Amino acid sequence: MRPMIWIASILLFLFGSAASMRAQQRFEITPLGGYETAGSFTVNDTRTDRLRFKDGPSYGVAFGYNFTPSLQWEFWWDRNNTSVSRHDRSSGTLTKLFSQSVDQYQFSGLYHFRSPNSTLRPYVVGGLGFTRLSPDGNFASATKFALNLGGGVKFLPVRHVGLRFDARWLPTAVRSDPALFCDQFGFCFTSQKPVYLHRFNFTSGIVFRF
Repeated sequence: MRPMIWIASILLFLFGSAASMRAQQRFEITPLGGYETAGSFTVNDTRTDRLRFKDGPSYGVAFGYNFTPSLQWEFWWDRNNTSVSRHDRSSGTLTKLFSQSVDQYQFSGLYHFRSPNSTLRPYVVGGLGFTRLSPDGNFASATKFALNLGGGVKFLPVRHVGLRFDARWLPTAVRSDPALFCDQFGFCFTSQKPVYLHRFNFTSGIVFRF
């Protein structure tokens, strides 16, 4: 009898999990459109003190999996077609160098503050990923480590469709420079200090839940 009890328990657990997954709408797909702010980072050059990325529209998509009623794992992709300009150290003028597409690939966790049945579900989001920089012309593409941190709200008036509004800070580590660090006892050492490109992304989209 004991094996039969175990088999029955496992089957009940599997059927209960499947029913729970259907009830909670485990998966979400959200096409996104929005705006990405300008950003810049310093460079070590006698004429140029920094490179600036122009602001502009962005678009992408988010794929989410509801691991628990409150916690969601997400893959988030966003593209911004921008241009890069050099800032002259002496005159302060900007000169365009090239156009460039910037692709963000982020793996994140979302924490929702209200129940899955709520019409409005605020959330916070954070995660790790990478940024793909693809300049036009003969310039080489590059992939850089990146973070994301932000929040938003989902408006879910019906079971399978809703709206989403999202805002994120997207720092990208473009390079590392040697820097001198000293502790409180006067001991100093040289280490690498990352240089970041800081941009902000604001998007909205239609949420499809199933």
